[in-house]
Amino acid sequence: MVSILEQTQSIWLSYSLFFVVFEGRTRKYDLSVEQQEAFVELYTCNKEQAVIIDSLNISRSAFSNRMSGVYKKFSIGGMVRKSMRLHDFLIKEYQKSHDGKMPYLSSGDEIDIDELVKIIRGKIKADIKYRCKVMIWGKPGAGKTTFLKYLAVQCISEKFLPNRVPIFITLKDFADQSAQLNLEEFIKSQLAQQEVTTTEIIELLKSGKALILFDGLDEVRQEDCQKVVQQIKQLSHQYRLNYLIITCRIAAREYTFNDFKEVEVADFNDQQITTFVTKWFTTLQNEPKARKFIEKLDKNKRIKELATNPLLLTLLCLVFGENADFPASRAELYEEGIDVLLKKWDGKRNIERDIVYQRLSVKRKEDLLAHIAEITFQRGDYFFKQRDVEQYIADYILNLPDAKTDPDALLIDSEAVLKSIQAQHGLLVARAKKIFSFSHLTFHEYFTAKQIVAQTQSFNQQVLTDFASHITKKRWREVFLLTVEMQNNADCLLKAMKQAIDNLVIEDEQIQKYLRWAEIKVNSIDTTLRQASNRYFYLNLDLNLDLDLYLYLDLYLYRDLDRFKKLNLDRRFIAGLKKLLKQRPNPKKNKEKFKEWQKSHGSVWQEEWRSLMIKYRNIGHKWNFNEQQIALIRQYLEANKLLEECLASECYVSRQVRQEIEESLYLPMNSISTSTRSKLSKNRGFKTLP
Repeated sequence: MVSILEQTQSIWLSYSLFFVVFEGRTRKYDLSVEQQEAFVELYTCNKEQAVIIDSLNISRSAFSNRMSGVYKKFSIGGMVRKSMRLHDFLIKEYQKSHDGKMPYLSSGDEIDIDELVKIIRGKIKADIKYRCKVMIWGKPGAGKTTFLKYLAVQCISEKFLPNRVPIFITLKDFADQSAQLNLEEFIKSQLAQQEVTTTEIIELLKSGKALILFDGLDEVRQEDCQKVVQQIKQLSHQYRLNYLIITCRIAAREYTFNDFKEVEVADFNDQQITTFVTKWFTTLQNEPKARKFIEKLDKNKRIKELATNPLLLTLLCLVFGENADFPASRAELYEEGIDVLLKKWDGKRNIERDIVYQRLSVKRKEDLLAHIAEITFQRGDYFFKQRDVEQYIADYILNLPDAKTDPDALLIDSEAVLKSIQAQHGLLVARAKKIFSFSHLTFHEYFTAKQIVAQTQSFNQQVLTDFASHITKKRWREVFLLTVEMQNNADCLLKAMKQAIDNLVIEDEQIQKYLRWAEIKVNSIDTTLRQASNRYFYLNLDLNLDLDLYLYLDLYLYRDLDRFKKLNLDRRFIAGLKKLLKQRPNPKKNKEKFKEWQKSHGSVWQEEWRSLMIKYRNIGHKWNFNEQQIALIRQYLEANKLLEECLASECYVSRQVRQEIEESLYLPMNSISTSTRSKLSKNRGFKTLP
């Protein structure tokens, strides 16, 4: 049985013993100052190597060179496990001079565990705090911002992290000012409004007593994203003792923060839906309607999927409260829910509003909000100045019957309308002094889609072309899905989207060749899956193969060679595969031996494997795409997936157009028949695709 003393040896070395050993050994082994720095960080801080390199402010190669010198002076040779071998050496060296004992032992050779806990806590405290950073992903309306605000309120109320100060940052707001201020300066400017001094803020950040909450990374404009991400990383490293939390939509997963723990806001489960609905209708003193809601929801699987989202569940409760039934689609849910907010919400409360706003019908109110939404969304402005939104309102009401034409009178009316919108239903809200936004990004997206629908109903070629040009921009994803659903007939819009996607890669001969390969590959296999799905699979697979062949091998091929026998593969391929696998040490049995083999024989073996796959399976080709082409292919693939999702929605599209699009997804242009290309391009003035 392993003794308590033996169990604590390696732990103690990492956090305390090393200093005792190191104190006398550095002089004996003549470590340079730079080597001592690297050595101390590696063996006492329990940090990942990337963090150590960053803290030393040196390159990865410089750190490797320093440690190579250290291993050499301690006579640790070879290529593998040098760090652990030096670790074991230091333990033995210490035990030689201390009769095998560790410090902080009582006279009875029992560990003073309380003292040990104090020391280890002291050593790892900073690192534990540094690791307590969170990235919260979630779908639209999942409650990311609400949760972040809840944390801020709980913190300031001393119910959560009572010894910290919450700092709530809307990242879109920061991005708009990032040209003038870095993130630290922006935080100072925000807190200065509450009369917090710069000295106080710096002391707060240095002491690690801040809970910094960054909301809405996905709402930052694409051209500002890299700068904002870099600023967050810089702040998190500079003031690493603070807790940081970031929220972002799932659709924007290209943002990566290696030091952050990633979590996702879970959907409501059945019990949570029931609790929410019961409390909603109980508040309205209508418990029978809550029971009826749950009964109908259990019978409607499609609507129940919507109910797992807090925002959509709120709208479902609003609509059900008025109609005692559910809408047919998500777009209809927004429409009916907003209708309740605009028309019936205040009517039941006998709230009087400004005369000018009362004169606007529900349709005019919706059109006005759609007018504001589309202008600001096109510009990427999720937050807009009061004077700007008042001007948008003035421009709209100027064209209404009996409208005042005097600029001063129009301004007064627009101020009254904005005030009424804010007070009546909360679709537009003040975020700061003279700064407004839609109360939820989803409403901004819905009204933008509504405006685009109104513009495209006239089958205006330029409107369709301009809208379809946003197909690769992630922030437009929800707008596309809603717009397609809201169209009376989505044929023209879907064809415009298809053309915009094809045009992404139409001029690149190498990518067209790549698409042609996927078509040939899919045509050679016998499957019940749709050909478009198979083409996407192989395009995505082979692109990743070109980047990292071993990833594919580890995840798929090496799991169980016997499974290949069931696939009726060429015997020569199986024989070649077995021959190659015999040359390779089993990584599960001996990882170190496999790593050594990989270094000396891996590249040659990989090329032999690649040749085998190309010859018998027609995958694994070296496409030699540059970075721009890889980025373009990824955009092309994701845009096609969005088009597929639109086709699978509740949209109305003719059977013929649906078939033409589905059959031509992911195909090179020379494989799409002239007839199909002509039909897809026949869009009130669209030229025929080449």
